[in-house]
Amino acid sequence: KYGGEDNFVALEDEQDGKDNDFSDAEDMPDVPAAKNGKSKDPRTRNAFTRFPILAWAYKFREFFLREVLRLDGRAEALELMACPHCQKDGMPDYHCLDCCRAELCHKCTILWHKYNPLHSIQRWNGQFYENVEPKDLGLSIQLSHRPGETCDMRALHTVENFTVAHTNGVKVVCMHFCKCSLAGDVPPYVQLLRWRLWPATCREPESAATFKALDFFHRLSLFGKLNGYDFVCALEAATDGALTKGVVDF
Repeated sequence: KYGGEDNFVALEDEQDGKDNDFSDAEDMPDVPAAKNGKSKDPRTRNAFTRFPILAWAYKFREFFLREVLRLDGRAEALELMACPHCQKDGMPDYHCLDCCRAELCHKCTILWHKYNPLHSIQRWNGQFYENVEPKDLGLSIQLSHRPGETCDMRALHTVENFTVAHTNGVKVVCMHFCKCSLAGDVPPYVQLLRWRLWPATCREPESAATFKALDFFHRLSLFGKLNGYDFVCALEAATDGALTKGVVDF
């Protein structure tokens, strides 16, 4: 919570239901009302009129902060005694930031992201949520086959640590290239292009960028004059904002 206007005090655990109590918002004073067209304190009235954000900060700042901190923790997951999808007993430890914070067990997380392996998935380690790479979760991408299919000869060409730059950060995923008759003589870089991945090189590619990430950068560079270096730095920050583990080169 906040002590006074500017002093930050550690947020204590509240188990008595006060986290969702917004009754104090009605008791907090409103913007000073005008009397005969004038406020008792013209300076305060003018400040709130010229800068509406001050009125919001005065009344609602603490409630917004409380909810943001709540989302960084377990939030609704504390009330779950089983996986909501498969009903497996136990509190689910995984959630996805791109699936409206779906709280799932390990098996259901893989099932849900079979067709979305580049989503931002996090795991509760007992103290906080930490990012999980798609590869470590068990997710992979099979090229030159329909979604859900696997190549019988994929073991002939598999890149275990394939780096993909996406709009939500830099991901590491297991990439299976097709070596069966379905792909024929299609080279690896073409297989990546057909999966909407732009390879970093045409010779034994081990990293790529999604078309969506490139389109996003194109718009930012056109309207915001953003250069490629700053865009890559932003992707690294999206992957690990504190840079505690470092980001894989790509």
